[in-house]
Amino acid sequence: MNLDQLKQQFISQLSKVETEKDLALLEIEFLGRKGKLTEVLKSLAGLSLVEKKRMGQAANESKEFMEREIKSQKSKIKIKEYEKIAVEEKIDINAPVETNGRSSLRKGHLHPLSNFIFKIERIFEEMGYEVVDGPEIETDYYNFTAVRIPEDSPSRDDHDTFYIKTIKQESKKTKKQEEELLLRTQTTAMQVRYMEKHQPPIKIIVPGKTYRRDDDASHSPMFHQFEALVVDKGITLGKLKKTLSVAMKKLLGEDTNIRFRSSYFPFVEPALEVDVTCAICKGKGCNICKNTGWVELLGAGMVHPEVLKTSGIDPEIYSGFAFAMGIDRLCMMHHKIPNIKMLFENDIRFLEQF
Repeated sequence: MNLDQLKQQFISQLSKVETEKDLALLEIEFLGRKGKLTEVLKSLAGLSLVEKKRMGQAANESKEFMEREIKSQKSKIKIKEYEKIAVEEKIDINAPVETNGRSSLRKGHLHPLSNFIFKIERIFEEMGYEVVDGPEIETDYYNFTAVRIPEDSPSRDDHDTFYIKTIKQESKKTKKQEEELLLRTQTTAMQVRYMEKHQPPIKIIVPGKTYRRDDDASHSPMFHQFEALVVDKGITLGKLKKTLSVAMKKLLGEDTNIRFRSSYFPFVEPALEVDVTCAICKGKGCNICKNTGWVELLGAGMVHPEVLKTSGIDPEIYSGFAFAMGIDRLCMMHHKIPNIKMLFENDIRFLEQF
């Protein structure tokens, strides 16, 4: 039997092997001390030196081929065995455990805050807004400077803001050699970030966590906020008021009353405070609304021309409005929750009500 015939015979028998035991027997049959390949090598004794060299090289190649195929087949057999064991011993970790014919699995649900965030996103997506994300760790520039909050503003004080560290990196905008990093105090920082990379028309909301050193029944050091930004030609204060009226009624109910008050925010001009009827006391007065019957829910206004300029947008051509509100307060109003801390304490008795 020549090497080609031996190789074909090996391939044929290998294709029928299904167990490691059969594979070991095949290896002995072809590559063992008394195997078929060894017998072929012994038959080379009567050949010339040149033929011995040629046939010896071919025999070594056949041996290496057989060893590789045996190793490969061994791996395939092991994989099949593991798969068989996995099927036989498969456990569905999500399957409920039954005791006396009753399931012990308790179904969970979305946290009221998560559910409310999704509700806000759906409402504004229906109104044509795009939902975008922004970084929670911000630079001093984007959080304050770019939105016209001056260096002497109280909001930059350590008592109001969680500063993380100062990094030695030259700011491309302010040319300072160091950049201060902080936990963002507002989602407003995303206004400039987004406008730097996108030209009008712009219509976005930015939901996310924000951080301030506030702590009472209606404030938390960590809270959720969302920013809305619209920039295009012909954007007016009247369109802002209409948008807020529609959004608040969709979020809090058609019977929600809204009150606009003039105010001041450095990144908008003119600026508005927007109040809604307190859902806890229905306008009668309580500790949440400080006995006024109204809850200050958000700040809004027309985007300041300098903010547009900073972002690379011509305020002579485009105008825009922006507003931001605390999602946690909205959630409190909607579910009539008396203390904001209840949203973060993870008390099952509280969460099971939603």
